[in-house]
Amino acid sequence: MNLKNEETIGTLHPVDVYSKDKTNLLESFYSAIGENKKPVKAQGEVIGYWSKELGEEFIKSINSNKMFSNPVKKLMINAINRKGVIPVYTHNLWILDITENFIKIFTQIVGLSGGSIMGFYDGTQIVLMTSNLRDLSGDISSKIVYGILTHEFQHRFAGEVSGFYNDPKVKDLLKKWFTNFIDMFFEQDITPNDKAKLLKFFTNIKSESNRALLRGSIEKRFEELYNMYEGVTDKNSQYYYKLERLLEYVYNSYYGEMHDYDFYRLCQKVYRSIGIIPDTWIFQEFLVPSEVICVCASNEPNIGNNLLGKYLNRIRYKNNPNIDAKPAGV
Repeated sequence: MNLKNEETIGTLHPVDVYSKDKTNLLESFYSAIGENKKPVKAQGEVIGYWSKELGEEFIKSINSNKMFSNPVKKLMINAINRKGVIPVYTHNLWILDITENFIKIFTQIVGLSGGSIMGFYDGTQIVLMTSNLRDLSGDISSKIVYGILTHEFQHRFAGEVSGFYNDPKVKDLLKKWFTNFIDMFFEQDITPNDKAKLLKFFTNIKSESNRALLRGSIEKRFEELYNMYEGVTDKNSQYYYKLERLLEYVYNSYYGEMHDYDFYRLCQKVYRSIGIIPDTWIFQEFLVPSEVICVCASNEPNIGNNLLGKYLNRIRYKNNPNIDAKPAGV
């Protein structure tokens, strides 16, 4: 296995569309004529368009979302008002926004859709791609909104909030998940010393501080794991071969090559062993420990609301330079 010479890991109901009033759009997340849309940027590139009307509609959805506790709703709305959470349209023009949604849903129905980004945290802001989230009526389900926001905020907590890595629930979930993974995957083929080294590496959520979710830090984490593999003395041991399989699985997954379904199913069993049923491809956990917390918190509201309630008010929101001051097209 010669990954050192390879490329580095890459990055990762019809509506009245003529109305200027969002309430006439069936309380939907469709674009309307007359909205003053502004470009939103991530890492210097325009990735969508925000409007005041869209922000107001999204706040309504938070207020009516029963999966968030009432205290968390207030904190989440503050995050939206402070532009820490930004819902965006994919297109500036309303007709393209409408058309894209119908095409997306049609391709899903006939089985042609290859998946799309629903939301992400880029180290500065949490962006939700409403065009990829809504259904035919223009609505976005409460479960999806809860899941994405809760998921991405765990990444933000890990990167920005001092002491998040010391939270008892965070430490407990990380220890349980990775201990169970090591026991299930390596079985008897790992020494106590190697198990301790892997557990220390996997649970090091503190490694994500200072914007560690950016590409360079993920590469650094992969290199650290690769060096463990290279440092194994017995190249014929089952431990060596299994560590190689783990590295290949992670490496291929970051490039969208999902081949080792047996390994994936084992990771599913690990989540089920702690009472969580995941619904995504499991691989980021091995380089980004907060992914375990993200999956647990977004799948179990008791965990999610507890962590959101503790740490949302510790986020420091600044003026967001990623929303263009000029309307789109000006």
